[in-house]
Amino acid sequence: PPTRAASQNTKVNKSIKYDHIKDEYLKHWNACTIRESKATAVRREADRIIANRAVYEEISGETNVPWWFVGLIHAMECSFSLNKHLHNGDSLKARTWQVPAGRPKDGAPTFTFVDSAVDALEYDGFAGKDDWPLPMVLYRLERYNGFGYRRKFGFASPYLWSYTNHFTSGKYVRDGVFDANAESKQCGTAAMLRDLIERGVVSFEKKPDVAVAVAPKPAPPPTPAPTPAPMPSAAPGSAAPAEPAAPSAPAPTAVPVPSPQPAPQPAPPSASVAPAEPTAAPTPAPKPVEVAAAASSSTPTAPAATPVAPVSPPAPAVAPAATPAPVPAAASATSAPAASGPAPAASTAPPPASGVSNAVASALAELAKRSK
Repeated sequence: PPTRAASQNTKVNKSIKYDHIKDEYLKHWNACTIRESKATAVRREADRIIANRAVYEEISGETNVPWWFVGLIHAMECSFSLNKHLHNGDSLKARTWQVPAGRPKDGAPTFTFVDSAVDALEYDGFAGKDDWPLPMVLYRLERYNGFGYRRKFGFASPYLWSYTNHFTSGKYVRDGVFDANAESKQCGTAAMLRDLIERGVVSFEKKPDVAVAVAPKPAPPPTPAPTPAPMPSAAPGSAAPAEPAAPSAPAPTAVPVPSPQPAPQPAPPSASVAPAEPTAAPTPAPKPVEVAAAASSSTPTAPAATPVAPVSPPAPAVAPAATPAPVPAAASATSAPAASGPAPAASTAPPPASGVSNAVASALAELAKRSK
């Protein structure tokens, strides 16, 4: 039975159901303080857990158990030795012989620490768990060692609370042997965990949903829209394409070449010149109204056209002389038909034909001059 020394420990509920004692774990955690005389020892043990972090993370990768949880058990069962089974501290050179005995079942000695630790966490049902709030962590730590202190004596287990205000003395010195006056020489897991949390190595703060959610990826830079390839010209009678083809470079516009008006009568042979590429627009023919006005004038003009000086043949670059417009009917109704076609370029205006008035002759001379 517990003695007066053991009665100084914090009392606990004797139930071992998690739902019955989870609030108690939080209550004791909030009231926990590390003994001043043990503060240095607690820091030293927590530093050793940090030093072995790489090994614990390898085990965590295979079991999903937090790396620091593996370190807390390693401190209590093996005193941080990597040559002992995590189950109970037996040597890795053989299978375990203490409770639980005969572990690991697979493989042959000598075992590695990592393989033995994975087997220990699977044996206790911790591997693969994804719920690790603080009350559950404390519950699983106490369960790993056993609920003997809680169920039989009803006080705080030294496996958790040694070196804190919750435990003074009274512990199992070996399996099945309890000493009420024995003081624990090991730092409790809750004391080491508290030091790790105070230094920020471990955190139980629930992250907000925004932090847990996957961060959005930055929007990719806008991709320029591809330029549509020009559509082939539709064959006659085919349907027009849905999208117009991209406009191609405009073809050079051909300069229209004015075609000469057909002459009422063929021009004299001497006036024909080999056609050449026109470089300037030809001189327009006189308007019919001007000719009509000249023909209807009652004032007599010069009796005959003034002789025109001979003109040298045009250069090849000069456009051919335009064919004069036909004499309006108003002028020809008065007298005999007018002479057709312009006068040869190298000769003077012809004398008026018999029976032709002076006005008509003057108009014909003017036309001949303009045509040159």
